[in-house]
Amino acid sequence: MLQLTSEQILFEDDWVIAVNKPSGLLSQGTRDPNRDHLIAALTRFLSVRDGDKPYLAMHHRLDLETSGVLILAKHKKANKGLSQSFQKRRVDKRYIALTLRGDKPIPESFDNHLKLDKNTSGEKPRMVEVYAGGDFAKTSFEVLEESAMALRVRANLHTGRRHQIRAHLSLLGAPILGDELYDGPKSLQSLKISRVMLHALQLSLEHPVTGEPLEIKAPVPDDMQALWERLQGLR
Repeated sequence: MLQLTSEQILFEDDWVIAVNKPSGLLSQGTRDPNRDHLIAALTRFLSVRDGDKPYLAMHHRLDLETSGVLILAKHKKANKGLSQSFQKRRVDKRYIALTLRGDKPIPESFDNHLKLDKNTSGEKPRMVEVYAGGDFAKTSFEVLEESAMALRVRANLHTGRRHQIRAHLSLLGAPILGDELYDGPKSLQSLKISRVMLHALQLSLEHPVTGEPLEIKAPVPDDMQALWERLQGLR
């Protein structure tokens, strides 16, 4: 089981707590009681630190292999404000992704607003572009750096659809490295890619109780930074 450390706590007060979720950890529990997840790990950490089992409520999630900022309510009074912020799209959500550099040129900055729906015909469900039905999904992208075979991209989510960034980048011909579900490669030349290279970099929102602005950042993890440095050496 994962042992969280104080360094992974990005922000905390009496009402909310924000954590830097590591890749490979579920955001919340499943039907398997033996499978660890962030709420369980955070409960263990706070119980030992404070001597009491905490109240925790989650209002958004990150995929298993995605790292980065997650904010949770620590008090029931924070639930309404957090819920409304996410439901009414009043949260600025920014991500960093390492993607394949495809054959199609991608502008330095652009918006993608394709409608997405779940396709369950394969072994694992994935989101696909649809022209009827589905949900409107908008992501703004900015290419921060380029190498011969890859891109380092910042994504700003305007909606919160399942796998939204992953699906949009794949449909653009620039799938996220390590994201096999959306056609991302698990290796480039001899360079192995250990996971989906997506990181929730920043959340900006109003504090759910005080109304003060919150801007919470999670540093780019070492594995992403090291991979990008190695990608710059590929030709």
